[in-house]
Amino acid sequence: GVSLDTWGLFLAGNWYWIAFGWGTNSVPIFIGSIINVFPMLYLFILVGWRRSRLPIVRSTLLVLFLVAVPAAIGGWNSGLIAAELIAIALRAPQIRELYRTTTAKGVSVASWLVSSVNCAMWMLYGLFDHRWTLFVMNAILVALNLAITLLAWARHRKLYRMEQEAEVEALFGIGRRISGELRAALADDDADRLDAAL
Repeated sequence: GVSLDTWGLFLAGNWYWIAFGWGTNSVPIFIGSIINVFPMLYLFILVGWRRSRLPIVRSTLLVLFLVAVPAAIGGWNSGLIAAELIAIALRAPQIRELYRTTTAKGVSVASWLVSSVNCAMWMLYGLFDHRWTLFVMNAILVALNLAITLLAWARHRKLYRMEQEAEVEALFGIGRRISGELRAALADDDADRLDAAL
């Protein structure tokens, strides 16, 4: 299903993007990150808060030490590289979760597809603004997001087929039972059993 570590990293990383947009006077990054934080926060609270608060603590500490510290020491570009590397790494728990489980319950194909489009837009922003790190890292993210999208789609499709097969088998089971009762009633010439079967 849903990896809380992945979504915790999304949420914690988004706070860095807000700071990055503010610190570099990049209005598109700042506004896009502000808009993005609220749905992520809602999703994490809705899904994750009931299960465990540990992923958000772990994610916040990870982003603090691996992104904020490099940004404070080496400037915003150091933080940008670290943030993009974490963004790439945070897809791993979701991919692992999809491989490990037989279901994609709670994993939205549409959400990951939208995330792919989002990363493609950031990739274009990096291209047009000559931020090559942003461009390359988001090209990798597009590929990873599409991999998650395809894995989730395949899991959902497999579950759907299994449910369809179970329904067909149930219908055939009912048909075999009625057929058996009809044969028994006809073989015995038992009118009461025949009426009950029909």
